[in-house]
Amino acid sequence: MARTRRTEAQVAEAKRRRIQAEEQRIAEQEQQHPPAPPLPAGASHWDRLPTELHGMIIEASGPLTKLAVGAMTPDQLEAASNEEKRQAWEDAFAIEWQGDLRLLPGVAIVMI
Repeated sequence: MARTRRTEAQVAEAKRRRIQAEEQRIAEQEQQHPPAPPLPAGASHWDRLPTELHGMIIEASGPLTKLAVGAMTPDQLEAASNEEKRQAWEDAFAIEWQGDLRLLPGVAIVMI
């Protein structure tokens, strides 16, 4: 069986068809799932989530997030396990938290 070579024009046409098909697929997908409208001024992405999910998300979050959203008080964090206290500090440094570090509890650090 002889193998034929594609001309540059054929290659360009095939590429154009692939691009056109991909653009059509994207357009159809956007029609099925239109992008969310822009957030109003002062609104957060949290506001866009169904409220039924808020509790589950907070329960799955770490102690720093719980403290920041009011699901945990500084006194509750102070009474938490050393592991939770350490996690709050790790999160604060990892995200360069701009909150009041004095709200975070004391934690025992053992250096070996």
